[in-house]
Amino acid sequence: MYRFKGYDIALIELEPNLDLDGNPNISAICLGMEEDIPFGGQAVLTGFGDLMFNTTLPPVDVLQELAVEVINQQECDPVQEMPDPDIFVCSFTPAKDFCQGDSGGPLVAKRCDGRWTQVGIISYGPTCATFELPSVYTRVPRFIDWIIGKVGENACQ
Repeated sequence: MYRFKGYDIALIELEPNLDLDGNPNISAICLGMEEDIPFGGQAVLTGFGDLMFNTTLPPVDVLQELAVEVINQQECDPVQEMPDPDIFVCSFTPAKDFCQGDSGGPLVAKRCDGRWTQVGIISYGPTCATFELPSVYTRVPRFIDWIIGKVGENACQ
């Protein structure tokens, strides 16, 4: 496992490697570039986490998907007081959010060419689906060189 300490990002090497050519339903995601982050627009998060904050509901066994509004750093940083705002990206959609168990999941955006690109990694937020505070994601484009250095390529190139 490779991790970039302090920024909620890690890569896990699988043995054996996945055969991405053997299944048409599986493919590598494009690594998002800075211009792929849809500030003022929507991105999609997915996860198997809780559906409500601090509950004893049974675990979710169906992958959940949710569109959220991506906000700019000026809207997010004064509220969340991020240690390094250039390393994070935020979303804020009242009453829509990730929850416990979703951490490490993807935040993806659709590019103009129709391909999906991963622009964030679920990191932290206030609780689940609040009306007051944005949620924070590790900003994938800031780690492109590190990822490619470990993986060897970007799926979009």
